[in-house]
Amino acid sequence: PHPDRLIAAHVNHRFRGAESDAEAELVKQTAIAWGIPHESTSIDVPRYIGETGLNAQAAARLKRYAFLGQVASKHGARKLLLGHHADDQAETVLMRVLRGTGISGLAGIPHRRTENNLELIRPLLRITKQELVAYCERNGIPFAIDSSNESRKYFRNTVRLDLIPLLERHNPRLK
Repeated sequence: PHPDRLIAAHVNHRFRGAESDAEAELVKQTAIAWGIPHESTSIDVPRYIGETGLNAQAAARLKRYAFLGQVASKHGARKLLLGHHADDQAETVLMRVLRGTGISGLAGIPHRRTENNLELIRPLLRITKQELVAYCERNGIPFAIDSSNESRKYFRNTVRLDLIPLLERHNPRLK
């Protein structure tokens, strides 16, 4: 494979019904319009949760990374670029602090790490979601909003929706 060739990969976790399907279609159509090879899958993560007893976030992550690893292997890729951003980083660190962490937990999500002979790279980790959305809007880049991010059902979302805005009143550069 060419070392600079991109392949878009997307997992529909089937948590949000028609919204998840529309998001998968958006990724597919954008990849086609941009001339980027595209691989996608739809996984019934809710059923997998029922079978395994895992929490939703852990189950989705396991299934997502397994698929991304398969796509990378199929295409001979050695690097996987992920979309985590600064908001994800801030949420992760605060969640670890609240749960009780050692010094290593305060480091947050690493920019790079290797897992199963695949280098995971997070090039957007220092850019906030607000900056990313503004960039997409300015440049006509399509994006989707995940409505489940507004639900306080998940611990991460309560950190995102309640704790971070409170802390940002004291430090607007928190993220």
